[in-house]
Amino acid sequence: RSRRRRRSAGSTPPSRRRRPSTSSSRSRSRGSRHRQRSRRSLSAGVAGRRKWSPQSTAWDKEGYLPRGERPDGCRTIWMGWFEERPSEESIRDFFHDTGRVVTIAPAQRPGARGWYIHVTFESSAVVDEAVKRAGDFLGKERMRIDFAFLDKLRARNIDAPLDKKRYMPQNAKVDGGHTVWVGDLSLDVTEGKMRELFEDVGEVQMLHLSLNPLRNGKFGHVKFADPASVERAVERYCGYELYGMRMRID
Repeated sequence: RSRRRRRSAGSTPPSRRRRPSTSSSRSRSRGSRHRQRSRRSLSAGVAGRRKWSPQSTAWDKEGYLPRGERPDGCRTIWMGWFEERPSEESIRDFFHDTGRVVTIAPAQRPGARGWYIHVTFESSAVVDEAVKRAGDFLGKERMRIDFAFLDKLRARNIDAPLDKKRYMPQNAKVDGGHTVWVGDLSLDVTEGKMRELFEDVGEVQMLHLSLNPLRNGKFGHVKFADPASVERAVERYCGYELYGMRMRID
């Protein structure tokens, strides 16, 4: 009763803090040591990555080199990944001892891992020299280099088994849609040849081809009079071989 009176009068009750048990103290101590070891190992791993050099072993260097042999006549390389969109000046400076750069085509938007670009050189011999820069720093990033995709497509064995999914539309058809996009076309393809092909599946109202930004292939659009012709075009011409390249439709 006297304790209740003192509490109601505003006096502070005596401390009732319990002393931790020996087992819980040991448990917390072990957990603290484990976290300290984890932090030390993590910081050591980060430091080790900072000191890593692509020239240290052949296996490390391979992670930055092109996949496969250079296709005959290839003058364009893919290059990535960048945290920010690279400037043309920085790319020309990176390859200033390699050979003449003809065009530089940065991506219009970043990919899943960052920005990338395509660089076209005056000859395949210069491409061979440029590939030697794989793994070197450009700014804060080590450069991964590969040969341009269309050049690799051109070098593939056209008689290999066809994986038609690679060439099928990536988007759902719009109801009543009359137009298809056509890509991965050889430089030798003409609008006359394309019209001749697509008129087999329906009346063509419009057909237009353009050079791609790397100028190593073509793409275009075909508009049909009848929406049903779109399905027939997709069924017949996805993966269709024309002048050594397989056609892609969307």
